[in-house]
Formats: sequence, C-alpha cells, structure tokens
Amino acid sequence: MRNFSAREIKIALSLKHKRDYFMTEVKNGPTHFATNLRIIDAVAISKSWANPCITGYEIKVSRPDFLNDEKWHEYLGLCHKFSFVAPKGLIDKKEIDKRCGLLTINEYGKLYTQKKPLFRKIELDIDFLWYIIITRLENDRYPFHSNQADYWKDWLNHKKLNSELGYELRAKIAGTIRDLQRKLDAQERDNADIRKVMKEHDIKNHWDLERVLKSKKVVAEPWMQSNIKGTIENLNKLLIELFGEEK
Repeated sequence: MRNFSAREIKIALSLKHKRDYFMTEVKNGPTHFATNLRIIDAVAISKSWANPCITGYEIKVSRPDFLNDEKWHEYLGLCHKFSFVAPKGLIDKKEIDKRCGLLTINEYGKLYTQKKPLFRKIELDIDFLWYIIITRLENDRYPFHSNQADYWKDWLNHKKLNSELGYELRAKIAGTIRDLQRKLDAQERDNADIRKVMKEHDIKNHWDLERVLKSKKVVAEPWMQSNIKGTIENLNKLLIELFGEEK
C-alpha cells in the first residue's frame, strides 16, 4: 500500500463532494479571538434547503496520528455527520466511535465507505458558520443576473452596443483628424509665404516681423498681412501662457 499525503486525500474528497460546497482547513472561529480554536481538515455542506447537512472529515495518514488524537470529539458539535479518512488498512472500523464514520482510500486514489457516520441533529454553531461566510464565500458569480444564461445574454447585448459605440467613436475621431490635417496643411502653406517674406527682408524672429510691419517697410498682400497678424497674436498668447507676461 503506497503512502498518501493529506493533500491527495483532500482532492479525493473534493471529487466525492463535487455537487456540494466543499472546503478544507475550516476553523470554528477567527484565529486571534477564538477561545477554543479548532480546525477541521475538510467540510462538505449539501446544497439542500429541505435536508441540510454539514459533513466533517478528519484525515489521518499515520497510525500514531490516529491513536494520539484526543480532540476529534470536539468537531461533533460543528457537523451533522463526522468521518475519519485514512489509507486502506490504517484504521479498523471497529476502532471508530459509533457516532462516526470511516472512509478509506485505495492505491488508485478511490474512496470507499467502510463505516457510515451517524446523522445527528445539532444546533448549528454561529461562529463556525460566520467564519465560513466571511472567509470562504465568494461574490456572486453572475452579479445582478438570476442565472448564467441571462448573464451571457446581457453580456452579448452590451458587447454589441460597445461595438457600435466603438465604430461611431472611430469614425468621429477619423473625421476630426482629417479636419485638423486640412487646417494644418493650409497653415503650412501660409507659413511658407510668411517665411518667404521674412527671408527677403532679413527678419529673424516674430518680434522683428511685428516691428517691421508696424513701420510699413514690408509690402504684403492684405490676406498675408492678416495671416501674419494672426500668427503674431497666437505667438504672443503662447508666450503669455509660458512666461506669464507679454513680451
């Protein structure tokens, strides 16, 4: 018989309880506040309103671990059914308390019930359940939807809407870019004419250009003078934004 780890046995238990809410290493309260902290190796909660059942498991992988366990009876008040789980041959079912069950795992990793646990009516432990709610429960898998089908139907509708919005946004951006490009091209043509005038009169910067224009030493077409004036005004606005005062 090969040796099994506690982890391997937990995996086998999770498969056995794949239709239940299954968890491992479950405490009976918060670590720092519980007066008598206990940790059950595994717990399975049936998803039934009419027949609720909490099943607890204590896993044993060595003979001394089983023989020296003096706290297992403290788990009985936390679950309706309680069983030991161990490799085949480690524990004899005659050694098990009449209230408890025994599951064994064979060399192929399959669980077998050697002794069924007794179902006991218990008063549910509030701290135990509250610990499970706070630390183990997840958020709604399909938030704000009654089922998975409604969730995916809504998801597809929103995807379609987002696709349409994306198309409209791309078209709007493309149109805006085209308009800006036309304005930029027109401004470049005007700037070329302005640079030509500045070169002919050996004007180095926009301050010299403004001074020369005011002195009327440069003869330019009205439209060019208007463009030059607008360019100078824009440059002055930029200087004010950068340095806080007009130059």
